[in-house]
Amino acid sequence: MVGKVCASLSVSERRACRVLGQIRSTQRHIPHRSSEEENLTVEIIRLATRYGRYGQEQDNSTTQTGRLESEP
Repeated sequence: MVGKVCASLSVSERRACRVLGQIRSTQRHIPHRSSEEENLTVEIIRLATRYGRYGQEQDNSTTQTGRLESEP
């Protein structure tokens, strides 16, 4: 977003960030994900889909309407 503003209005990065309310250091951070992290995320999603909630009791304090029983 900041890059587009800088290019289209011919303003500095500092000024564009100030107007948009964004910290300048966020423009310099290039996020990267390792292949190991990607593989781990895929495996976690696969296991969560297969087993659902595990190791924690489900909350049964809601009625069929989704409201707590103590609500009026």
